[in-house]
Parts: sequence; C-alpha cells; structure tokens
Amino acid sequence: MKKIFIVLVLLLLAIFFLKYSFSQTPKITCSIETSCSYTGVFRISDLTDAHAELITQTNYPYVVCCRIDGASLSVSQEISGGFIGLSNPTDAHVEAGSQNNYGYHLEFNPSYGSIFCEVSDSCENYDTCLVSISDLTDAHVGDCTTNPYQKKICCSFGSLEININLNASKVEWNGGLKVWGKTTKNGAPLQNADVFVFINNELYCQIKTNSSGDYACEFNIKRNRIGQFIVFAKVIDPSNLKEKISYSTINVFIDFGFKEKGKNIVCEDIKKLIQNPDGSIEEANVKICTWK
Repeated sequence: MKKIFIVLVLLLLAIFFLKYSFSQTPKITCSIETSCSYTGVFRISDLTDAHAELITQTNYPYVVCCRIDGASLSVSQEISGGFIGLSNPTDAHVEAGSQNNYGYHLEFNPSYGSIFCEVSDSCENYDTCLVSISDLTDAHVGDCTTNPYQKKICCSFGSLEININLNASKVEWNGGLKVWGKTTKNGAPLQNADVFVFINNELYCQIKTNSSGDYACEFNIKRNRIGQFIVFAKVIDPSNLKEKISYSTINVFIDFGFKEKGKNIVCEDIKKLIQNPDGSIEEANVKICTWK
C-alpha cells in the first residue's frame, strides 16, 4: 500500500511539472561572457565604450551569448534588418537593426516562434537586454549593467500569427469576395498593423488591424483567367517589420446559360474550347442538359 501511495505521489508531481513547463512561455536570455556554453551572437572589445565584431572573429575577449529554453537558436548574417548592424567584420561600430547604414546585420533564428528586438530606454517589459548602444548608428556598444548607455537593445521571444477566412470557396468572375481574420503577437491582439491581401501575386487590398487585432476587406475579383487561385494575407509587425502569412484558395468561374430544371433531365459532359478574359484559349468541360 505504501509503495502504491509513493507511485501516485510521484505521478502527480510529474503531471504537475509537465503541465507547468508547457504552460510557461519560453523566454530568450542573453548575457555577456568570456565564453559561451550556448549560442554565441557577436563579440565586443570591452564591457563599455566598446567596438564589436562578428562571432566568427577572435580578436575580442567578450561574447554576447543567448539561449531559449526548449528551443534551439542560431544567428544569421543579413544585409539589413535584424536586431543589430556592424560596420565591419571586426573593429566595428554598431547600429540598431532598423537602420540601414551598415552591411553586416544579424538576425535571430529560433527553431520555432520568433524573437522581437527593438531599441528602448528600459528592457523592463522584455525578456532580456542584449546590449546597450551609444546611438542609433555609428555607435559604441556596452553591456546592460556595468555602465550602460541609455539606449538598449531589448528582446523577447514570441509568436506572430494571422488567420484568414473567406466568405465563399468559389466566386463568379467579377464577383465579390470578403476576406477577414485576426492577428496576434505573443497571444495578444496585434493592433494598428498593416495587412495585405493578395490573390496569387496581385495585391487586392491593404488595411490596418483594429484594437482587437481584426482585419477585413471586400473586393470584386477580376482575374485574367478562370480557375483556382491562392488567396493570402500578410501581416507586418510595426515594431520590428517581421512578417507572417496565411493562405487559402478560391475558385473563379464564369456563369452562363440556364440552370437545369424540370423532369427527365439528361446531361452530358463534353469538352469545348473557351476564351479566358485575357484572350487565351483553354479546353474546358461543359455540361449540356436536356429536360422537359
């Protein structure tokens, strides 16, 4: 009986900790070390009033190290965007990721979700402070505790989501279509964000999300051809310009002739050549019916 009780207690504890671990939102944690046991991001020459270099260089003693519990993390080099930009591979001044003066920008790439970084005077409402910088560009860099600059690069782990809904799965050429959905960031409504709705690669509308993160637009479909098309909505996070896309499909058709009705209806499918609105010719199945 005692063994059964111990097993039950251990089982309940395991369930509790498992539930607790899944209920917690992962966070990104960064620190400046002399060596990294997790992801090395870039190197700096000192803890304050410092220059920076890419992680592939080995001239500076301090490394900015970051990790996410429950996810792997890598860093890629881009020509713009990201969370920070360096003027050179080493002996570099830095700039915020939103600036475009330098050619060595760095971007976080978690195995799932997204990392959002921006410049702020305080990182109190973020997961972590990456580094502090003396200005938005042409800046020196320092840590966040020793003698930090006022401007800090603050980062949080989260997820950007958008869904898409259509009021119909097929619509007549030049007919009306309504597209709507919701956007969220870290589970909360994403307000005042730009949403673009495309059919294939043609932009049909651009709107902003409301205070609930909702978007909606209506338009008439005028395609050069009939058939099935991809409808997708793209949201851009205004804080860091990250994007998220959601897809659906729509069938565009041309309606003509009479609808079959009455008794003794007999139909036959035959192949006919049709001309698309763009002038091209295609073979289509046409249903011809007779009835009394």
